[in-house]
Amino acid sequence: MSSLGKRVVVNGLRYGICAAAVWWVLRSLSWEDFRTLWREASWGWLGLAVLVYAPIPALLALRLKWLLNANHVPITLGRAIGVTLAGNFASFVLPGQTGGDFFKAVYVARETERRHEAATVVFFDRLLGLMCVVILSGALLLMNWRDPAVKVWGRSIGIAFAALLVPGALYFSDGFRRLIRWERVMQQLPLREHVRRIDNAVLAYRDHRWVVVRAMLLTWGLQAVAIFSTYLAGRAIGMTGPTLGRSLVIYLIYVPLCWMAGALPISPQGLGVMEWAYTELLHRAAGFGTAEGAALLSMLARLINLAWAMPGIIFHLRFSRLRAEAAGESASAGVASASGASSTGAGE
Repeated sequence: MSSLGKRVVVNGLRYGICAAAVWWVLRSLSWEDFRTLWREASWGWLGLAVLVYAPIPALLALRLKWLLNANHVPITLGRAIGVTLAGNFASFVLPGQTGGDFFKAVYVARETERRHEAATVVFFDRLLGLMCVVILSGALLLMNWRDPAVKVWGRSIGIAFAALLVPGALYFSDGFRRLIRWERVMQQLPLREHVRRIDNAVLAYRDHRWVVVRAMLLTWGLQAVAIFSTYLAGRAIGMTGPTLGRSLVIYLIYVPLCWMAGALPISPQGLGVMEWAYTELLHRAAGFGTAEGAALLSMLARLINLAWAMPGIIFHLRFSRLRAEAAGESASAGVASASGASSTGAGE
């Protein structure tokens, strides 16, 4: 099968799954109840949810700066904020929540000679965030093992999350790498020099453990803020439990799982998939609110994220303009060089 045919099949499967998820959610909703929820929503709580989310993009940029600097890729905080905002905006127009990472990798790698390392750090930044989600949600799942709200999904997911941490630990283990003869394996790989540079960029963080620890602590703080923002939006539409403490615990457990569902590269911002996850976990498993409220909450959480990603349009356009100008200057230099060579040839 040609590469074009494979892309058509893969995209067909992605959007087929997206359509199925959207249909599954919509068929069980009462649109009258949905409209009632929207009319009766507390705009004060919704406004507070938006404000609480405000510092997250800038602090994500700070984390990216720490990780890049540890790999000897210099970047200013202002530039990191621009790259982060542009990547956040791109994630809303590309499949899944990881599409913006490709743009961020291009933006960062374009201005350094250490392009492999720069691109690797951007994806390591995403992987670190995912690992923190796994640890946060998995730990809370195991701590609340007996909670009825966790019984349906939580136990199996908690065990699976614990198992996900094992490969990461093995990757950084010298003993395991010797056991599987990793160096010999890399020698057999295509593009092995590129793979080696990527591998070394990741392993560099073994010598910068405190940078990783600091980045993880910041990440957990940001995830807690984002979850609290989602809780405030949930409170605005009645998607909470009987007490504040129980509601926050359930949100801390289940909202990260909804994020992970939305991060699957199936549809833009996990459309349909996230609605399904919010409905299954916060409504059916935890017993909060209604199915309509859960679906509306997933949309509100996405809109809050979009509100703080919109400034990324400015940076995306600016980076695109600078790239076009650089390409134009390069083309002009090439023409001038060719003209000079032609004149020299004529003179000879």
